[in-house]
Amino acid sequence: MERNHLNKLVKFYQQTQQRPRTDKNGHVLLNAEGQIEYEPVRVQRLDYAVDQFVEDKQARKGALAK
Repeated sequence: MERNHLNKLVKFYQQTQQRPRTDKNGHVLLNAEGQIEYEPVRVQRLDYAVDQFVEDKQARKGALAK
């Protein structure tokens, strides 16, 4: 149950960022207009997911209730 909750949080906190496309030699690729081509990259924010998981777990156990 806890693993499923953590997996859901990891998916929730994923971000998509743009990264310049490169060829096999590491050179940045340009489009027909001479602008840099970008590709989407999924980035997992495990720090956010784990922090949220700990907060949720403490709240269920009443550790934060005062």
